[in-house]
Amino acid sequence: MTIKNTSRLLFNEEPITINRLGARVLGLNEAIVVQQIHYWLEINRKAKINFHDGRTWTYNSYEQWQSENFDFWSLATLKRIFKKLFDEKILLKGNYNIHRYDRTLWVSIDYDKLDEKLNTYELQNVEISTEYQNDTMENINLTQCK
Repeated sequence: MTIKNTSRLLFNEEPITINRLGARVLGLNEAIVVQQIHYWLEINRKAKINFHDGRTWTYNSYEQWQSENFDFWSLATLKRIFKKLFDEKILLKGNYNIHRYDRTLWVSIDYDKLDEKLNTYELQNVEISTEYQNDTMENINLTQCK
């Protein structure tokens, strides 16, 4: 009897990975998108391509992003995720297309803004964790515990 040691649901192709802290800070979907865009930015950075206005960029249409990177989401879901990241200024939009009619979406990451978001998250969690650290058992109302 042969015992299987893999499945088509496990990594036999290039996986999309996420940082668990990133998922907590940004949200799972947003962390997936930011990580994948960072992956493409790193490829472009190493190849020394798509460098404009002091930063490296990557590009695709929403349809290409969806079909080539995020085929597990609908196009509408993907657009909502991108919009949230643009609104939070974590993702930056650019337009370095040669032709005016070309609506290809150029994106980059504002790593400073990403770190600000992380710092805010860490400060909030330090405040929450230290809020009750000096309480003794007598000071805790057990009827409020669930």
